[in-house]
Order: sequence, then C-alpha cells, then structure tokens
Amino acid sequence: RELANIAKIKAAYLQPHTALLLKVFQQDSDSMVRAAAGTTLLAFAADPKEVVPVVTEIVKNDKEPGTVLAVAARLAAAHQAKDLIPDLQALK
Repeated sequence: RELANIAKIKAAYLQPHTALLLKVFQQDSDSMVRAAAGTTLLAFAADPKEVVPVVTEIVKNDKEPGTVLAVAARLAAAHQAKDLIPDLQALK
C-alpha cells in the first residue's frame, strides 16, 4: 500500500520495479498481497506491454481469488485491453 502512495507522488520511483510487482501480482500466495501489487501497478500506470499479458493470464484463470480478479479487471480497463471484454463479462 505504501508503494502505491509513493507512486502517486512520483511514479518514476516504481517504474524500475514493474517486473517484480507483476510477479507478485501473478504468483504470491496471499491474495491481499497480490491485490495490493496490482493496485500499485494501477497507481503509476505501468507499461501496458508488460501488464496486459499478466492480466490476460489472470482473467482467463477461473480459479483466481475475487480480489485479484477485481484488480485485474481494473488494470484491463485502465490499459484498454479490449480483447479481454468477453472474459471480463463472463466473470460477472
């Protein structure tokens, strides 16, 4: 959560850590940690070329926790991942 606050102040501080945040968002065992990592990615507008493939994988996995899927949906919308619209509608 603090990383998201830092990103709001100066996004450039977190951009070098995009890969680590994506890894945590995708793989951490704690869904709340994953959601926080995804929220941090939203806070500093990470590069869509890096974010969208991870978000796509998460959205297409029907076993993901709801909190992670909610953040993934927000990331998909933020990065205009139009290819994910059918998958996101199926989540409803």
